[in-house]
Amino acid sequence: GVYDGSLSDEEREFGDNLYPNYRPDPKTGVTPTFWALVAIFYPATTGIMAGSNRSVGLATPNKSIPIGTIGAIAVTTALYICLVWLLGSVVSNEILIYNKLVLTSVAFPSRIVAKIGMVTSCVGAALQCMAGWLLGSVV
Repeated sequence: GVYDGSLSDEEREFGDNLYPNYRPDPKTGVTPTFWALVAIFYPATTGIMAGSNRSVGLATPNKSIPIGTIGAIAVTTALYICLVWLLGSVVSNEILIYNKLVLTSVAFPSRIVAKIGMVTSCVGAALQCMAGWLLGSVV
């Protein structure tokens, strides 16, 4: 059946994901590795580079770009760690394995808002890269 977004007591197992438990994906049969999971985090850091592409108008770019880029990566890393910790501490391992979009299932106010957010963030990152490229070629 369709997952309705509510989590039963069996699906909320605190500490179920405390230790690594790499198992084969039920659809593909591929067992993830630590480095494959790091690849999920990598796009979060590449989107930050779109901001540094728009650095044409900064007064002191040699000072502002490193501070801004390192600060953005630190904030993004902290948010990712908090999200992984919160989700991993309250959702069972089985749900995380079988429901790849579990965040959309428990999103507020509805699933469609989370899915639209995913699409718009991808389009927004692409537009930022294009804007940085266009502005860089004009100036």
